[in-house]
Amino acid sequence: MFPSQFLFSKAWALLSMCASLLLRHPRPFNSWSWSTILPICLCRCLLILSTQSCLLRTCLSLSCATSSSLRQWTSFIGLLNFAGRTLIYGRVCIKRFERLVYLGYLLHPYDTDGSISIRPSLQPDFHWWLAHLPNARRPIHPGPFVRVIFTDASSTGWGAVSDIASTRGLRSARERDMHINELELRAALFGLRCLAQDLQNCSVLLLIDNTTAVAYINKMGGIRYSHLNAIARNIWQWCETRRIYLHSFLRKCSR
Repeated sequence: MFPSQFLFSKAWALLSMCASLLLRHPRPFNSWSWSTILPICLCRCLLILSTQSCLLRTCLSLSCATSSSLRQWTSFIGLLNFAGRTLIYGRVCIKRFERLVYLGYLLHPYDTDGSISIRPSLQPDFHWWLAHLPNARRPIHPGPFVRVIFTDASSTGWGAVSDIASTRGLRSARERDMHINELELRAALFGLRCLAQDLQNCSVLLLIDNTTAVAYINKMGGIRYSHLNAIARNIWQWCETRRIYLHSFLRKCSR
């Protein structure tokens, strides 16, 4: 769907919804009328729709380009962060774009006109946005947690426990040399795959005793450490295929 067709279809759906509201509820509140409320709602919705339309055009152009200026790329990420709020898993596919800005400013400090190369590895993120943005929507609240999973990790092994089962495993020789932050994220991934594989369309709570792992999960990745972002990305992509909303809390250790 072209951006103009997308904007027209969304605006038509919005006007149809407003007409049905007017017919069903002539006066929504005692001191407010639809003549006051509707212009505010229409302006806000049209702002989001125009941003989504602009974002679609920008995604199409940048996905075919091999380079961009830091100024243009930063503006593109600003649109993503604004319109991406309508997508539950949108932030997962922003982190690698943001890392490109981080690396670009390391190469060109204080130079917004500096050029950066758009890597072919970013194409899956472009394709994700182009596929999901036209039908962007998200629930207001993800709902109560249907399962709580405790995970823990060390240099020798990992474990995960829920209210119905438990699982554990040993580390390989390669994994024993990894940093504890990476080990904790890998334990969260393994725990989810083992203890939440039967769940769909629900919310899951992860309790972890590592602040970095909690932050990378709740923020759907990070830009400074690409290996940690890769694990967080795998976690959220696994959740996306099952429509699982994930949240993590810091678990206090009792030693």
